Amino acid sequence: MAGAPDAGWSEFQCKAAGVVQLLDLNNSEIIAICSGIVALCALAVSVWQGHLMRKHNQISSRPHIEIIFDRNDDIKINLKNGGFGPALITKATAKLGDIEIILKKENDYLRLINSLASPPHNLEFSCYWLERNTVISAGDELNLLTIHGADNHQGIRRIMLRALDEIEVIVEYRCLYERPYLALYCPNTHHAD
Repeated sequence: MAGAPDAGWSEFQCKAAGVVQLLDLNNSEIIAICSGIVALCALAVSVWQGHLMRKHNQISSRPHIEIIFDRNDDIKINLKNGGFGPALITKATAKLGDIEIILKKENDYLRLINSLASPPHNLEFSCYWLERNTVISAGDELNLLTIHGADNHQGIRRIMLRALDEIEVIVEYRCLYERPYLALYCPNTHHAD
């Protein structure tokens, strides 16, 4: 019998030779099949590597928004991106008791200030109009609200600072990969007078 296994072969070599004889494959066909198997393995490895690279990029470009209250001369609410990628701000909300105010335009900030210092006073302020997908680059800071000269009004600063101890600020944002995140400023957890 032509191509019979040699008596010195291992059991695996005999089985492999038997399979080749059964399939009636010549050397070039065996090489082609092995090349196909190697190519499929290389494809699987490159797909897995692409998946891991995308996951790494998502982690390494993640933004991290921190809400900072500055209680020095002027009262300020700042948003700082301490992450590695840009943050796309989708929504900012302030809650004071039962009052919830979505901060977009000047009137929204005015409502917030009047809620902090009731009865309302004519305080000068500046604010940032948040539009959908406002971007804060990595390492940058955005001044959301500044109340100017609150210390010039008798007792107003003390009232406002007391109210700031009860305010919650919630900022919803996304990364470049559209993953949603949330930054939260809770009362009595972040300030030091």
